[in-house]
Amino acid sequence: MFSIIKIKYSNRFYLLYLLVFLFSFNSYTAFSQDYGLRFNGQHQPLDERTGLNLTPNEFVYFNDEFAITFEIKIDLMQKRLFGYILRVINDKNQNIDLIISNNPTANNTVKSLNIIIGTTKAVVPINNTKFNNKWIKLGLKFSLSQKTLLLSIQDAVVLKKNISFKSTDSFKVMFGANNYKQFASTDVPDMSIRDIKLYGNKKLKFHYPLNEINGDFAYDAFSENKAIVTHPNWILRRHQEWQKVIDNKVDGTQLITADTVNDVLYLLRNQDLLVYNIEKNEQIKIKYKNSPIYLTSDHRAVYNYQDKKIYCYLIDRNLVSKLNILTGVWEDEAVYNKVGHKQKYQHHNSIYSTVDNSIYTFGGYGQYNYNNEVRRIDLKQGFSEVLKTDSTLFHPRYLAGIGELNDTIYVLGGYGSDSGNQLLNPKSYFDLLGYSIKEKKFVKKFEIPHIIDEMIVGNNIWIDEKNRDFYALISDKTKSKGYLQILKGNIDNPKVELVGSKIPYAFLDVKSFATLYYFPKKKKFLAYTSFLTDSIQTQFKIYSIEYPPIVKKDIPAQFDIKNVKYIFYYVAFFLIVVSGLVWYLYSKKHKARIDVKGNEVDIFPFNDSIPKVDEIDLEPISGDMDYQIIFFGGFQIIDDKQNDITSKFSPLLKELFLLIWLYSLKNNKGISPEKLIEILWYHKDTRSAQNNKSVNIAKLKVLLNEIGGCKLTSDTGYWKIKYDSNILKNDYFEIMQILRAKKGINKKHIKHLIKITKKGPFLLNLNYEWLDSFKSDISDRIVDTLLDFGENFTIEDEPDFMINLADSIFNFDPINEEAMFFKCKAQYIMGKHSLAESTFKKFVKEYEILYGQKYKHSFVEVLNMNTTKLD
Repeated sequence: MFSIIKIKYSNRFYLLYLLVFLFSFNSYTAFSQDYGLRFNGQHQPLDERTGLNLTPNEFVYFNDEFAITFEIKIDLMQKRLFGYILRVINDKNQNIDLIISNNPTANNTVKSLNIIIGTTKAVVPINNTKFNNKWIKLGLKFSLSQKTLLLSIQDAVVLKKNISFKSTDSFKVMFGANNYKQFASTDVPDMSIRDIKLYGNKKLKFHYPLNEINGDFAYDAFSENKAIVTHPNWILRRHQEWQKVIDNKVDGTQLITADTVNDVLYLLRNQDLLVYNIEKNEQIKIKYKNSPIYLTSDHRAVYNYQDKKIYCYLIDRNLVSKLNILTGVWEDEAVYNKVGHKQKYQHHNSIYSTVDNSIYTFGGYGQYNYNNEVRRIDLKQGFSEVLKTDSTLFHPRYLAGIGELNDTIYVLGGYGSDSGNQLLNPKSYFDLLGYSIKEKKFVKKFEIPHIIDEMIVGNNIWIDEKNRDFYALISDKTKSKGYLQILKGNIDNPKVELVGSKIPYAFLDVKSFATLYYFPKKKKFLAYTSFLTDSIQTQFKIYSIEYPPIVKKDIPAQFDIKNVKYIFYYVAFFLIVVSGLVWYLYSKKHKARIDVKGNEVDIFPFNDSIPKVDEIDLEPISGDMDYQIIFFGGFQIIDDKQNDITSKFSPLLKELFLLIWLYSLKNNKGISPEKLIEILWYHKDTRSAQNNKSVNIAKLKVLLNEIGGCKLTSDTGYWKIKYDSNILKNDYFEIMQILRAKKGINKKHIKHLIKITKKGPFLLNLNYEWLDSFKSDISDRIVDTLLDFGENFTIEDEPDFMINLADSIFNFDPINEEAMFFKCKAQYIMGKHSLAESTFKKFVKEYEILYGQKYKHSFVEVLNMNTTKLD
């Protein structure tokens, strides 16, 4: 066998070894988390119980002495505790079993380990306090020549028994359920096992860490042996994958709060309170003794840890009520009266603080404005107050995350604007702010990296008081069918990472809600999502993931860094993969199509000519997924397998892609390398800039390959993206086809233009200096095209169409007079007089803010004039 010492004489080979070693080490970091195999036992159906067979194919021969050690974790407080931990069977069908069970005594129920040898039993009582829900090392040592068995707990021998096994015997080793001959059994305790080691004559022969994430095999770290697992329940997977716990719906609006100390979720409905006990996985309903209440999305519920009651409040009317959970009685129902209110605090953040027995609320949205109010509701004295805030730090926002540590409340991110006005540069915030309850002032900790450009945050964040790590649910505001994922950070530094898998999330502003709770007893997070339908039904889901959640990886850690026996197998495999990759890239680079004259042609010819509008298939599309690249309403890229890969584009790669793409479509020539460096790497010296360009061009090529139907070239000395518009659909190209047409645009084309642009402006919230000219050009052309069509369209024929046309214009020009005229006139024709007047008042308000003067026409004048009189 080769040794590591020999490797260092070849620098190249050593480098390869180092790469493989580092890769393997990286995959092995999962061991810092809890890992192992959780057995489905007595609480699961018989045909779903877990078994682990270390010897599925043949018996194993050990000669004289062999030992089995492993770690086990088990809840000793289970009422039904019985089953096979381990069975060792020789080739003569003799068995030795390790069983755990309850042994009733006069005073209580003692848990014990039982060694079964043939028809005899030896009992070892277990100390519940020391062993309950803790990893405990057990060992069985078989001396075949001396015919003895030693049972050890934490390396201390607790039992010695005589056995009849012989030195010539071979053995099968099985944990949990098995179906081997007459020994088949489904009696399995609810337990977890990890780090199984088999020794032969005091030498380690097999090691099954049980650190897999998925699959039906457990891998030996020393050989190619695979143990077979039936009905696996890998612990590491529970740290990566969210498990759906509840998926249901209820009439009316539903609110949520939690008692995280006692592992209870409370779901408030109009008729009753649903109490979900997480530890017991039980749900009970408590009917209100009062008449049914009336909840809205403006109400919020908070659990009071001091008096053990649930408080429901409504900021707009400054009212609070509390529910006695034991009796089901609301003490004040005024908060639920069906009285109109202004709805100024939607999606605000709230938190209960034990420091002063108060509820604190932050921000919110309503009436086209974000706010930065901080309020305190004193639950003991029964009053509320608006606290002073610092608008230079806490900007108006909603959809933020909130958590508490000691006497400080932390606010993460959110969406709003510095002015508070919805129309004036709304954006996502990425700051972490601390609010001192005692000093009643804000301090800015830092800004986190922009992992998602349009980031919004679930209502609650949780902060670990030991290491000061925080966990928050984040999502993308621009995606109606997006996802939530946990953002992990630390309140003392801006470094963050995404952990755990993704949760599907239907987002439609104030109709959607998401929050996160941590339950320390169960060491798990619960995520709650809800969506209020148009029929006033709350669709809600609850998911769980075990703490700490880890970075999502597809390949399980199966390589033992302590063992280098098979390192060269990895090196050989690595060399083969690299060679294959080089060959693939080389062949792909030189691959070309040959025309009838023998000349090379592009694989993806760029569409040089713009088709006539009448030739374009502009039938209404079903949704965004028909486009692989989306430029309007938020930048998004879908690969050829319909996976969203937008997050793979770092801010630099995103800008590089947009530069090349837009210049390619603008002039069919592309962009020069010098221009790229001038824009992106102007601050670096020539050599460093060239290196950075080369590295990022290579990264971009990999991502374009995932998209499919396009390629990056520099055949003419200019960087250019060539693609087939029939394969790679994108909204920008379709809009440019319409805008470049000189004539022949009809209503169908305009509807298609509206369908794309009503989602939002071009490259919403991406701000680069070079991009301004592109944004300005396409915005002006879209507005002009829509206005030209609108001025020649009879509003009475289809007022709904004109409202949609006007809204699309407003996305690019919020105070466009003609668009205001179109919308007011259409709404008035439809009989929606108050809506028409609201549209006019909103326009006038924005007009006065922008121009500093009053608008010269009245509402009545606007309704009675043509657009030609609006100058």
